[in-house]
Amino acid sequence: MDALRKEVQEILNGGGGVISSEQGATVNYQCKVTAKDGLNCRPEPSQNPVLTTYPYGTTLVISKEKNGWGFTGLGWVSLKYVEKIATTESTKEDDDMDVNRFTELWKEMRSAWQDNDAGDWSAKAREWATSNGLIAGNGTTINGEPNCMWADMLTREQFVAVLYRFAQLMGKA
Repeated sequence: MDALRKEVQEILNGGGGVISSEQGATVNYQCKVTAKDGLNCRPEPSQNPVLTTYPYGTTLVISKEKNGWGFTGLGWVSLKYVEKIATTESTKEDDDMDVNRFTELWKEMRSAWQDNDAGDWSAKAREWATSNGLIAGNGTTINGEPNCMWADMLTREQFVAVLYRFAQLMGKA
């Protein structure tokens, strides 16, 4: 550890450290270590001394590749012992994303939450909250019941409205 500390300090001070990320093609993806005994991380893409060993199953982000080696930010690992699990490469859908498209997708996602679906575990609490006027809902469902949107998010505005209604019940507002 002392040798590693000195080596890192030398690099930070602009010295001739041995860890190099300058070589290799720029990439950006996540992978998991598949080597049962762990995966050695080295200062160069070769069999140089070991900087650290990543345990089996560790998720790594690879930012550069060279000759079957990937750079993790700390050092180089052999890509033979990892499995790619995610990429951050752009897709066509992301390329045309703007605020209007994001808003459209956000509303579409939230619409699935804006109904009265709720778990049995909260039935008594929901009944109490609606019967005491704490939760009033937003419009009505197809069958005419108030739509309380139980699975939707709670905004700060909605939260303070609930607190205020509760304070009224307690005679504090």
